[in-house]
Amino acid sequence: MQTEPTGGTMRPASTCHTRVRRLLLLAGLLFLLLPVPLQATNAEEAALANELEVRLRQPFNGDLDALLKKGVIRALVPFSKSTFFIDNGEQRGSSVDMTQALTKYLVKAHGKKAKGLKIMLIPTSLDTVFTELSKNRGDIALGNLTVTPEREKLVAFSTPLLADVREVPVTAAGVSTLTAPEELSGRTVHVRKSSSHHETLLALNTRLVADGKTPVEIVVAEDWLDDEDLMELVAAGGIEMVIVDEHQADLWLKVFDGLKKHPDAAIGNGEHIAIAVRKNAPALLKEVNAFAGTVKKGTLLGNIIFRKYLQEADYLKDMHSLTHAGKLEALETLFRKYSKTYSFDWLLVAAQSFQESRFNPKARNPSGAVGLMQIKPSTAAGTPINIKGVESDPEKNVHAGVKYLRFLADRYFGELSVDAPNQAFFALAAYNAGPSRFKRMRKQAIDSGYDPDKWFGNMEWIVARHIGRQPVDYVGNIYQYFVVFNSERTRRKENLAASRKLAAQPAK
Repeated sequence: MQTEPTGGTMRPASTCHTRVRRLLLLAGLLFLLLPVPLQATNAEEAALANELEVRLRQPFNGDLDALLKKGVIRALVPFSKSTFFIDNGEQRGSSVDMTQALTKYLVKAHGKKAKGLKIMLIPTSLDTVFTELSKNRGDIALGNLTVTPEREKLVAFSTPLLADVREVPVTAAGVSTLTAPEELSGRTVHVRKSSSHHETLLALNTRLVADGKTPVEIVVAEDWLDDEDLMELVAAGGIEMVIVDEHQADLWLKVFDGLKKHPDAAIGNGEHIAIAVRKNAPALLKEVNAFAGTVKKGTLLGNIIFRKYLQEADYLKDMHSLTHAGKLEALETLFRKYSKTYSFDWLLVAAQSFQESRFNPKARNPSGAVGLMQIKPSTAAGTPINIKGVESDPEKNVHAGVKYLRFLADRYFGELSVDAPNQAFFALAAYNAGPSRFKRMRKQAIDSGYDPDKWFGNMEWIVARHIGRQPVDYVGNIYQYFVVFNSERTRRKENLAASRKLAAQPAK
């Protein structure tokens, strides 16, 4: 008799399937499929929801018939602002639409055998999604996934959803048009190591070096910065260039001002976007191939669906002009002073202030928050901050805001002191959403297989489910502003050094 592991014990498959279906009836409604928050209404529902996710991540190597009998297909999906994100418990994005269409296709194709079938989306970082799939911790994976030789060693790929995709450079609009990939020689390009573009850039550098040319300077971006984030940073003037799939560039150029794509300098042609499937599920792959054939023109990845999810696209549009206007420089002494006092990176504090008030000391919020750090006077004046006058004195406002941030970090996330960046990210989230629920959510992260001590790619997903996107976007935006500020200062220092060196050269 087929059995499955369940917390160290063995249960008959029929019992397990019954249990899973019971979980789906309740937790599936609460958890991932319907537009309602994940917050369970009682302890039993919360326990069922947590058990469901833990069980979904258990290795399972059955093919299509076993999956239909089980009633669940697990889809691993990387987070992205256009393909998959969670907004107050509701899953949104083109990957959600795609799996809903796949569910209908399978139910229609298999009738009673597929009755009650659910495709459950499991958030998984891009750098682990193919490994997790190869370990049978998912059944399919999707979300603008490019087919590469390295990935094909781990998983099978469906018929392409999008074929002959070009990998194009994207820069600021003022950059001269690039007419060949060789013109990237000596330029700086930001790219995630987990992306297919990193592999293509390495291949380009091999060719450039063989031809005696300067290779591309590849700057490895953090894996939690997706293509949209990197293009935002280009638009803001924080970084010079990125490589993205052309259909992504076309979509986001409609959203961000000041971007330019360079199709003639594409570093890769003929790339395919497809759904990944476990190698040990050939029958499932056959069905996914048939389904992909019905959407291969990219209908669900087209402008209409993507456009639905781009409501927050103008966060960074004014960043570059504000930086050059000197507002950051004018406040630098203040940010440095109190960041040093309370052991924070001063540029991170500056980024938080920009997120809160756009560096406007007179900013007022209907909730009562005021000033550069948008702190409530009652919070600032109360224990343990004990600073009055934040309404009228910018220095007191910054002092109170940074002191409160340190209080949150030490009181609620003291055990993370050995990991200062993550402690700061958690404190920022608590500054925005309040600290009371984080202890419980970190425990839920452990139960769901996430790292409770890491924000990006882990706790941010749990927070998005239980609270909503606001604190997740809050921390993410601050980190992006931090990157912009840091890049801008580095560039200006380099330009100053170059100018001094030039001035020091004797006249000819």
